[in-house]
Amino acid sequence: MDRIYKNPGRVALRAWLGSMLCACFIFTPVLRAQYEVKTGANNRLSTVPNHYTPVGPNLPPTGDPTITPQFANVVETSATSGPVSSGYPTSSTSGIKLTRSSVGTTFASGVPRFFYGDVITPPSSILNNAGTVKDTSAADFWRAQPVAAGEVLSNPSGAAATDYHTGEAATIAALSGTTLPSYYYSPHAQKVFANTPGTVEITWRSSVPDAATNSYIFYKERFAVSSATTTPVRNLYWTERSFNGPQVEIPSGVIETLNPVFSNVFPAKVATEYVVSGAPIPDPDSAELRTLWFDTTGGTRRLHAYNVTGRILVEYLGALREDGTHEFLGLDILSVQQTLRPSTATIDLGSRLRGYDGASFDLDETLVASPVTNSSNSVNYYSSNPLPDGSLAYYAERENDIEDREIFYWLSPQTIAKPASGATAALKSLINWPVYLNKYLQVWPADITRFAHYTVSTDGSSDADGTGLAFLGGKIPQIVYQDSSQGDAVVDTNTQRLLVNFNGEVDLLNRSLLKFTGSNGGVWYVPLMTQADGRTDYQEGDGTAAVTGTAYVGERINPPAAINTLAGYIAAGTYYSTNAYVDPFANGVAEAEQGAIIPVNALPGGASSLTVWWFKKYPAPTSEFTDLYLPAKIGRYTLAYRDSASTPDVVMASNQGTGALATYISSGAIYNQPDPSKVGYNPNEEHALMLGGRGYALRDDLNIVTGSASTSPAFTSLPRILIQYTDPADNRPAMAVYEVLRENATYRFDYVVTAGTMLNQLSPQPLPLLPLPLDSVTGVVRNVEVDPGASYHDIAPVAGTPSLYTVFTFKDRKGYDWVYRGPHDDAASAGLPAYAPLANSEFDLAGDLGMWGGKSGSTGAVTVTNGLFSGSATGNDGDAWIYTNALTPFAGSSVPLIQIRMRASANVTVQLFWGNTTGAYTAINANYTGSGSWQTLSFAVSSSLEWTGKTINSLRIDPVTAKGQTFDIDWIRASSATALGMQFYYTMRSDFVFPGRAQPASGTVLPYLRPIVNNVYQGDAVTGTPLTVLYRPQWPASSPTLSTAETLTLPKFGLPAVRGQTSARILYQQSIALNGTTKPSATLHDPTRAKVVLLDDARVGLS
Repeated sequence: MDRIYKNPGRVALRAWLGSMLCACFIFTPVLRAQYEVKTGANNRLSTVPNHYTPVGPNLPPTGDPTITPQFANVVETSATSGPVSSGYPTSSTSGIKLTRSSVGTTFASGVPRFFYGDVITPPSSILNNAGTVKDTSAADFWRAQPVAAGEVLSNPSGAAATDYHTGEAATIAALSGTTLPSYYYSPHAQKVFANTPGTVEITWRSSVPDAATNSYIFYKERFAVSSATTTPVRNLYWTERSFNGPQVEIPSGVIETLNPVFSNVFPAKVATEYVVSGAPIPDPDSAELRTLWFDTTGGTRRLHAYNVTGRILVEYLGALREDGTHEFLGLDILSVQQTLRPSTATIDLGSRLRGYDGASFDLDETLVASPVTNSSNSVNYYSSNPLPDGSLAYYAERENDIEDREIFYWLSPQTIAKPASGATAALKSLINWPVYLNKYLQVWPADITRFAHYTVSTDGSSDADGTGLAFLGGKIPQIVYQDSSQGDAVVDTNTQRLLVNFNGEVDLLNRSLLKFTGSNGGVWYVPLMTQADGRTDYQEGDGTAAVTGTAYVGERINPPAAINTLAGYIAAGTYYSTNAYVDPFANGVAEAEQGAIIPVNALPGGASSLTVWWFKKYPAPTSEFTDLYLPAKIGRYTLAYRDSASTPDVVMASNQGTGALATYISSGAIYNQPDPSKVGYNPNEEHALMLGGRGYALRDDLNIVTGSASTSPAFTSLPRILIQYTDPADNRPAMAVYEVLRENATYRFDYVVTAGTMLNQLSPQPLPLLPLPLDSVTGVVRNVEVDPGASYHDIAPVAGTPSLYTVFTFKDRKGYDWVYRGPHDDAASAGLPAYAPLANSEFDLAGDLGMWGGKSGSTGAVTVTNGLFSGSATGNDGDAWIYTNALTPFAGSSVPLIQIRMRASANVTVQLFWGNTTGAYTAINANYTGSGSWQTLSFAVSSSLEWTGKTINSLRIDPVTAKGQTFDIDWIRASSATALGMQFYYTMRSDFVFPGRAQPASGTVLPYLRPIVNNVYQGDAVTGTPLTVLYRPQWPASSPTLSTAETLTLPKFGLPAVRGQTSARILYQQSIALNGTTKPSATLHDPTRAKVVLLDDARVGLS
């Protein structure tokens, strides 16, 4: 069953509707929501089964007119029924069972024929009392104007004017007093309009007499007019006395005048003026009795309303015709009410005022604001700004906590709701009708993210510290309101910067409303919250947690979120690169975004930090304005160095430096800021430099790594190389950080050197690339060979040998040092004793594997024959290896080098494994590249911390790596501990720093590193003794041969020419070292020069 409810809040209906039973009327949508159709819970009735017959005779109907035979009556009012289980379907056990029903007919009374404001049209056919139907549908059959009350009716025939249907007199008595017809005939439109709800009587007259009777046809109709309308209703509110409804302005041009169509329910005047309860009765002479009038005095064209509420038609009229009528443009239906119920809206400062329906804001841009003037207001709580269409937009500019201070009507521009046919010009006339009445409470935004945020120091911002806000694009805002009575926020007239000074206030917070005016007249309001860094109860502007964390030396500090720019202002802390940092206050955000915030140092224990005010972009609403950038987020960062595991290193003993650097890094520079009183302190006490596309360090002994910035000695930095460069990915500054290590498990200052090599070329890098360290007095190169200690001594040469035989190097006339010999007791020579404690394995005894008795399962049979240890890889994995099974543990420090002379059927990587008593197993590699020929491989085991200082208890060799490969080993030898010591120097440069002391002059000769004893650097950093670097001199594995009794004059067999040299000298002969000066192996003799010798000279041998 459907029910129809009246919609509360609408004007009461004059017509009434009868009850409706067992029917569903379908109402047209033109009811305009004045009725609400709701559907109830309706149970479907089953159709009548075939074996049930309706009551009543099945006979032809009687009466007039005759219709098709059917049941004369199938209705039984108030009939009831019960369940018939055999004839009706049953519901499920869990459903609903119909136990009783009743049925009745439908009926209705007073159904309206026309809606309010409709054009009332005459009938298209009429019926006389004889039942004759007359067609009256011709357009000109009826006169446009109905018979008026009191109109004198006459016929050309002289017959009385009678009603066509009833035969009664058609004359309508004149109306008495102020009574008006129940309809409106417009002489301008020449149409009849329904303007009075309820029962309406109207008598139509034909336009010409009937041809048969020569009399006019009169026809009276009675019908109902609904108070509902098919046309949108315009609202108008009382405008007079204490009522402040907006006077609706009627645009000029097309609309010449306006005609209110008064009715019996909406008269033109009232007997007495409406008096508000409690107000004094007005003077009758000045009483306002009008209800609705169109005022054109003083050039105004406004509608006024007062005294009466209800609906009324308003007719819009155009140009005046010659007959005194006007062009009919159309009409509106007005609903005149005393007041519009107001809705109070709470709106943030800086927001545009909008119409409010009590639940949400109406964003319709066509709404026109009409503020209600309040003479008691001495403060403007809002401002207006013209829009391109000439209307005004209003903005909240000041806090308002009393809603009645600020009242607005909102008017909606509408065309004439019921325009005349063809009146196209009228459709362009917009009339502003009130739709909302709003009061406003204006507050600072409750949502912290609605503010733009400006961070300052506890002293505020000032020109002195350069933290005033600059505005780009020449758009300087007005501070239209702030919550400080002291005027904390100001725009400095000289610098045009916004400054905030808290003037001794303790809350250290200011809220200001900035107003920007655009180049085209637009406005942009920015609610600005300024807080001091360190303020109690500091509010995070983005609503997220405070930003804290660790920032690492050499790594950019990135903004905390995507909404923040790359620009940040460093408010506290000094350990950052001034080369990379660009101050956004001083240089602007755009330029600051091309820089970077990069920490360059960190005190121990997290004692240093940086505080960064990150800028946020507040986008401009239109192109009239420039984006606003503010320091809106504080980041507090503890500075630290990455741990060694996370930092690439420069191992000085490796001679590799940083390794080959990318071009954009190698094009950079070593960071160096040596003044501890200035920002970015981190001196280049590593004496780092860039050479050949690599970074190198010359010192690791100058860093002061304990204490603080104020202790003595003061902390300087950890030993790190910082390379500053420009990252090509974003063209912004970046930095690469390398930890400086003297040695590590792989690399030590202990090298193998072959006799006949210039030692300067093998000195630690980058020394070979630097100028020779010449003594400022003698001019001699300061690099010198020194005694490395007794444990590294060679066997002593026999007595009487030259003094040169006790050292290994010779300094040439240019100052370069040459290693001119290997050990006196060459362990590779037959018959020389093997070096203890690790015996050499010569494999000279057939079948004797010596200590190398173990082998893997993938190693085939091994043999020792003809002085060779031979074997092959037979397993599928190819991993053939041999190991010691009778090794006496020994000190690794006593054996710096292991060599293997071998050949293999393929070029392979040979591995030497060892174990020590700590349980660690380590391997180093050497490449066999002999392609089946003999080759001596060297394994510099002393370079590993798992060898040196450890007790070695097992060895293993993997000579081949693939199935089917064979190998022969001639010998496995542990080199002697013989070593020479070298101390190197370099010269001072202006970018090298010695912390805490006077800086040596450029060119001063400096020691390359200082020795360490018990973790203490020994000697003076400038004048002290350098670190001793060990070199293990070896004889060449193969060298040119000069046979006995052979003479060398010109170059041959790989030997240089002797003849033609400027000078020549035999520096060393092993035969003399081992056997004395009487056992030379070679003699330098020039047969082309005359010589004089006494015959009795002992060397002649004649005496």
